[in-house]
Amino acid sequence: MKKIAIARFLLIFVLFSGCVKTTDQNAQIESITFGAEHIVAVFNTGKILAWGYNTKGQCDIPDEVNNTIDVASCLYHTLALQSNGTVIAWGDNSKGQCDVPSDLNNVSAVAVGYEHSVALKNDGTIVAWGNNENGQCTIPENLPYAVAITAGGYHTSVITKSGDIISWGYELDDWLQPPEDIKMLKQITSFNYHIVALQADNTVVAWGRPEFSENIINEELADIVSIATGQGLSIALKSDGTVSVLGGNHFKLAEYARQLENITSVAAGFFVGGAVKKDGTLIIWGSDVDRFSNPDIEKLILYEGSE
Repeated sequence: MKKIAIARFLLIFVLFSGCVKTTDQNAQIESITFGAEHIVAVFNTGKILAWGYNTKGQCDIPDEVNNTIDVASCLYHTLALQSNGTVIAWGDNSKGQCDVPSDLNNVSAVAVGYEHSVALKNDGTIVAWGNNENGQCTIPENLPYAVAITAGGYHTSVITKSGDIISWGYELDDWLQPPEDIKMLKQITSFNYHIVALQADNTVVAWGRPEFSENIINEELADIVSIATGQGLSIALKSDGTVSVLGGNHFKLAEYARQLENITSVAAGFFVGGAVKKDGTLIIWGSDVDRFSNPDIEKLILYEGSE
């Protein structure tokens, strides 16, 4: 039994080693993003932390990452947008998803799919790289000026300056087409085979394949300021700092979310939700949340939901 215990300890050490980049003690978390098995947090100082399982180097933050304003993760790779408009990538690069074009600059937003990466430039143009088996990296000709981007499992979507959405990638005609009564959009988020969008009137619309009810709006959602989506849930942040969950109640995701208040930022992963409070407290709830424990973060609350 002693040998088994030692072996288990060593396995955990290997999986988690190299996952944390030290940050200032007085720094406060502003936002987070989830991968399949890891999490990345952005602090108000521009520093970031990554932790969780590190099976594909997804937590090995490069040394040159030092002034981050936005991050995006999905499965096993991450993009970090720097304040100077450049992008740094790390993690799984089996499909070239971390091969950031050498001349890429003036970037204002980043997004990642399962195996591809997308950047929105200040001039409204899009750059994409990585797995292109479904055309998710092939930018449509004469694409209008884009103001927002998102990437799902095998597709890419943008909001144009006029508030319309344009998508390309996997089975376009099957599920990517938005509802006919959709209004002008101002934010989109996507995961796997579904899209959730925030309309100009601060209401939410969602469509796609609802394998886990991520795109089922089961309550009236108004005064929404931000949205996030993952596997098994989508999250809507209201202007009063409370939170609503779209879809079912897998692992009591919706039940716990209704208790939250003073929230300023939300994120979603694989059957897990995350929220940052005004005081910098990070709350993670859902399935197998122990993988996101971190002794270096004092303000961290984990809630393990049951099926």
